[in-house]
Amino acid sequence: THPRFLKTHLPFDAYAPYLNPEGKYIYVGRDGRDAFMSLANHFEKANDNWYAAMNESPGRVGPPIPHYSDVVANGLPVWFDQW
Repeated sequence: THPRFLKTHLPFDAYAPYLNPEGKYIYVGRDGRDAFMSLANHFEKANDNWYAAMNESPGRVGPPIPHYSDVVANGLPVWFDQW
């Protein structure tokens, strides 16, 4: 046998029913603060088309995503608290 890699954004327990109980697994998780800052980077670099696609998608749940420039104007710590 040889090692295999599975990259995913799902938590480990989502795969638990499909894993071999005799196998050995290493799960590497990401610090939530790092994931949040990565998300903030995406928002900062997004253009109007991206925001339109996110906010006008059929079946969207929750409030619209504000433009990053509006968020910064109101104070970034307030945005942190909302997430």
